[in-house]
Amino acid sequence: MDIVGGVYKENCLSPDWHGIYGSGGRAALAICEMGVDVILHTFLPDDFKIILIQESKYCKGNLSVNQYETDERLEFNYTYGLAHVTPPKSNHSDKEIFLKCKKALIFGMIECKTLIEAEYAVYDPQSTFKTLSFKESGSSAKHLALVLNESEAAVLASKEPLTDPKEIIFTIAENESAEVVVLKRGPAGAIVYHNGIYTTVPAYMTDIVWKIGSGDCFSAYFAYNWLELKLPPEICAFNASLATSYYCQTQCFPSDFHLNEYHPKPVIVNNTARAKVYIAGPIFTLAQLWIIEQLRNNFMDMGLDVFSPYHDVGLINNKYDIYDNDITGIEEADIIFAIIDGLDSGTIFEIGFATAKGKKVIIYNENVSEKDLVMFSGENTEIVSDFVTAIYKTIWLSLCITK
Repeated sequence: MDIVGGVYKENCLSPDWHGIYGSGGRAALAICEMGVDVILHTFLPDDFKIILIQESKYCKGNLSVNQYETDERLEFNYTYGLAHVTPPKSNHSDKEIFLKCKKALIFGMIECKTLIEAEYAVYDPQSTFKTLSFKESGSSAKHLALVLNESEAAVLASKEPLTDPKEIIFTIAENESAEVVVLKRGPAGAIVYHNGIYTTVPAYMTDIVWKIGSGDCFSAYFAYNWLELKLPPEICAFNASLATSYYCQTQCFPSDFHLNEYHPKPVIVNNTARAKVYIAGPIFTLAQLWIIEQLRNNFMDMGLDVFSPYHDVGLINNKYDIYDNDITGIEEADIIFAIIDGLDSGTIFEIGFATAKGKKVIIYNENVSEKDLVMFSGENTEIVSDFVTAIYKTIWLSLCITK
């Protein structure tokens, strides 16, 4: 299989992690692990190539790199897995990769444009700076599948905001002459459009969520199933979702053997209304306010209705007004997300009150010892030590509750 995509250095501050992947490198290794020989067409320096080839030696398939030489070492720096990043800029973005082949997986790239002629193609535009249309780029494929997230889909359909996913998908399929459109919806799974039929594909719950690179993996596993195994697009998306779940759980690329033994629980969406989450946590230092702000933005980006005492009540002088507003916020919320670090007395009270009301509670704990958490062990309470995982568990809970 031919793959066109970037190879970049990726750094994460929390948890501490560093790797040479990028969309192209990650997809190439993921598909190689499935036993497929891959040719990766990309701009990368020699040291990046050496690292990538070394890792591929542990895969079942063989990796060949068609190297377009560059002296740039582009990096993506994440504060945490769901943080908004400022993408690196390339000084050579006017370059081009041209490829004529039978089947290819193509990612949008920072440092060049791509021109593809293929019989079968899977295209993931990667909305780093600009979402580029496959058709308008001059590329062509007899059989084209587009794999898009919601922001990319909104741009390609020229409709903001994304209110009717099926209408957006249909518009894109018509405009791009795409045989298949897969709309990735994060924790809610995906929608597949093929032959006029829309199929909903679930996401899968995991104990841990490693978010960085999950979208790359989904596109890679979809391409593997569609281009190599020639399965129906709906089945390809189901298989891609399962394999991506394994990656998020383990931070490893699965083989077919691993997936045969892997049976996670699918996310069953029962709640079509916007769930409301109450953020409980101390708000007395810049660091505490920063994490509250990050949580609020992440939850709103994923469609939740958020009540944050700092944002929605404020630092008013009358303590009785604060109490009344916060209690009302908890009573009206579906889920309480609590930051327990520091054992703030107000946060402990909010958790206790919510528990007494039978509310679902997700507690994010980074450094409080287990012996101090004994009273937070109720059946409606879950304690999570990873920030991104805690956010995802809150989103999954919001989708699964029955209102």
